[in-house]
Amino acid sequence: MQELPKIIKENLKEKNITELRPPQLLSLNKGVLEGKSLIISSPTSSGKTLVAEIAMIKHFENKGKTLYIVPLKSLATEKYSSFKALYEKHGLRVALSIGEFDKQDPYLNNFDVIICTSEKADSLIRHNAAFIRRVSCVVIDEIHLLDDADRGPTLEVLITTLKHLLPKAQIIGLSATINNDYEISEWLNAELVKSSYRPVELFEGVYFNSELFFKDKSYVIEDYKSEEESITKDTLVRDKQVIFFMASRRNTRGLAKRLSGLVEKFLSPDLKSRLDIIADKVLYSLEQPTEQCRLLSDLVRNGVAFHHAGLVQNQKELVEQAFRDRTLKVICATPTLAAGVNLPAFRVVVRDLTRYSQTTGNYFIPVLEVKQMFGRAGRPGFEEYGEALAIAKSETDKEKIFSEYINGEVEAVYSKLGVEPALRTHVLALIANNFCTSFESLKNFFKNTFFAKQYKNLSQLNLLIENIVVQLVHFTFAEKNKDTITATALGRRVSELYLDPLVADNIICSIVKAKRIKPSSFTIIQALCYSGGVRNLSINGKEAGKLVGLGDESELLIDVPNPFSYEYDNYLRSIKTSLMFESWINEDSEQSISEAYKVFPGDLRNYIYSIDWLLYSMVELSNIFGEKNMVGYAKRLRTRFAYGIKDELFTLVSIKGVGRVRARKLYNAGYKNFQEVIKAPFEKIAAIIGPGIAKKIREESD
Repeated sequence: MQELPKIIKENLKEKNITELRPPQLLSLNKGVLEGKSLIISSPTSSGKTLVAEIAMIKHFENKGKTLYIVPLKSLATEKYSSFKALYEKHGLRVALSIGEFDKQDPYLNNFDVIICTSEKADSLIRHNAAFIRRVSCVVIDEIHLLDDADRGPTLEVLITTLKHLLPKAQIIGLSATINNDYEISEWLNAELVKSSYRPVELFEGVYFNSELFFKDKSYVIEDYKSEEESITKDTLVRDKQVIFFMASRRNTRGLAKRLSGLVEKFLSPDLKSRLDIIADKVLYSLEQPTEQCRLLSDLVRNGVAFHHAGLVQNQKELVEQAFRDRTLKVICATPTLAAGVNLPAFRVVVRDLTRYSQTTGNYFIPVLEVKQMFGRAGRPGFEEYGEALAIAKSETDKEKIFSEYINGEVEAVYSKLGVEPALRTHVLALIANNFCTSFESLKNFFKNTFFAKQYKNLSQLNLLIENIVVQLVHFTFAEKNKDTITATALGRRVSELYLDPLVADNIICSIVKAKRIKPSSFTIIQALCYSGGVRNLSINGKEAGKLVGLGDESELLIDVPNPFSYEYDNYLRSIKTSLMFESWINEDSEQSISEAYKVFPGDLRNYIYSIDWLLYSMVELSNIFGEKNMVGYAKRLRTRFAYGIKDELFTLVSIKGVGRVRARKLYNAGYKNFQEVIKAPFEKIAAIIGPGIAKKIREESD
């Protein structure tokens, strides 16, 4: 076993760490310092990341680069902050790349470690980013997400592509404990490091009738109003923290409200003062606080918060940091928190073991997902053990939870690659990058995927790929000449824009139709919503009746489907989603949008991000087709979406520090552009938008 790199030893010494954990020692024995590829399958907090860091530093010493791939932007940001703090003082240059997909990011050539999401890494390869060829180490965090229907296919194609591009690179895959980790290690020709070690002992159990049952012990806690309140009170008496995981956002808000009064009784005056500061920041995370902002702020003042995707990013970060600092006592969250940032607690309670789906109804969630949530229990360095609980309603329920979730086996990970939408975009990318120039080479590429490793018979997959190639030729994104397949200039641009080819073709059809029909903001938005690039809002029967025939269908940039077809439902949903977008750019408040469309500020931000990328893509594709009018429309709409403004405020929001609210105040006071603002008396502008912003505007104009 080789000696640890000097930088690693110094950092361990600073943290007073004198010995390595079992998974780390196993990794050294398996050859991590000799460049061997590893799959490390072990529980949360077992020390997997340090193994990746050891490999990363070894490659840094040898003048190599590390590509560090994570599933979520929040995780990428967390790793970036951590690695900068640990290693920049030693000369290691760390970069974070999670932004736009239509960039080569040439500055990355100057960095030793590049942290990005799998989608961004895939995009960088599509743009032939120069640094990729110099990568000698690839770390794949949460590699078990190959099983994820949304992210799995991109991750799988990305890994297969990197294997092709970088045959000598060391691959370090970090995984939760899964049933078939050996299959992933065999696929990647990697050594398997498997361990059940946890630095903080974890007791998994069931709460039933005021008693906590574990495998080898049980004890009674005080009964207090409800199961959740009993668990919370017992946790607070111990001066500990608890996370409740629930199936829906509504449940997280409801439980947080119920626990608020109880938690408030356990707060010291000093703690309340600190919570007040955080609560104010939560409240004013938006220019105009919504009902959700006010509710979350009130709850934070009492030491409890809810956490779900409907919060804006700043609110999530405030809640997470307050919990890490032990200022916040209770979080009620949807399961997305378990897949995100590192946020341990003494107790974790998975309250809802079922989830609702519109297609399948109620179903029991997978064991792997429950184990991931359970894994948040126990704070390393703060506690000797953690408790992870499910809540039973009956003796039978208790026995079932023990047999299926606590003592049951974690599910195997299966490839999700064999579905058309996922394959379309990746087949085009492989052709556009000249990785594959024939059907035979496409087949050979997919022979190296995890899908092929698991399913062996690729006849159905090959048939699907053939159909996709025909489709790409039909879209004029590819050309087929005998056995050769090449991407057209248009196809290469679609691949770079990271668009599903079907979405791109729908957008192009709308651009072409705009030659005959003068577009409007609504018709452009509706065409993009209908393209498939936006996850449209759902509708019920009553709403469908109101949406039918809304507006003049002859003015739309799409061909309206037959009212009796399945596609008509998607058309109606695109109309509803477009109306929501229109509300935003017509300056409706986020509160009114939330009430009308049942979306929260965080959801609205995600929708705006999606439509912004489609508008950008429409600009780029319109340029190719020489449609200058559409370029102008789409560019202007991007600005309107960025600020949520009517067209008349377009020039005012270009003033630094002026958003939709201040711009509207200035406009209503008679100031229509930047020149009018800077020529006005300082006192008048200060009275409208505040002296601080007015002063900055005046200073920048001088």
